[in-house]
Amino acid sequence: MTIDTSGNRNEPSSPDSSVAVPAKPTALRTLAILVLISGMMDCLLGVVWVFPIVTAPLSAYCIWVGVRELKYAAAILPDPVLANEPARGLATMQIVNLATGSVWSFVVGILSHVYYRNPAVLRGFRGFSEKGPS
Repeated sequence: MTIDTSGNRNEPSSPDSSVAVPAKPTALRTLAILVLISGMMDCLLGVVWVFPIVTAPLSAYCIWVGVRELKYAAAILPDPVLANEPARGLATMQIVNLATGSVWSFVVGILSHVYYRNPAVLRGFRGFSEKGPS
């Protein structure tokens, strides 16, 4: 950094400044955080459901959905989003997860379906362009 005679600071330009990376939409970042929290809560709920042996299938489904949510959140949290397309199937599984008593997952699943209809959110994924999936 240098300071010229008028007192202005001149920042050196980085070599990567010519590459324009589109900013991640706020709705996509919000969705990533919601899915991350939902995954943690579903895994915790699945562990609670393990203790009564009768509810073991509910526990297995809840933990399975929770792990998938955590993996998906890890793919959409970084600034260049690693996921190619939205996980609509996961959103449907979150809604079905209401059978295990996970109301939070149900709400996040509905919000996910709503967010996936937003063109700004779709542009945040790597595999989507202005026209739709590539």
